[in-house]
Amino acid sequence: MTTGERIKKARKRAGLTQKALGEKMGLAPQTIAQWENGLRNPKIGTIKAIAKALGVRDNELLDPIAYEYGVSHGIE
Repeated sequence: MTTGERIKKARKRAGLTQKALGEKMGLAPQTIAQWENGLRNPKIGTIKAIAKALGVRDNELLDPIAYEYGVSHGIE
């Protein structure tokens, strides 16, 4: 499962539309759609903001390998 697919799953679980998540984060709904469709990838800091907006842990949105890489390399 990709990061975008994880974002979409968490967003739907939170009962939010792309528009609502975008408004909550101060972003255009098109940005959310691009992430979910794999056209763009959010940066780690943005992943943390998405997780906070959705009420999930940031590692739930990352694939396990990317998460472990970030932790081991001190990427915030």
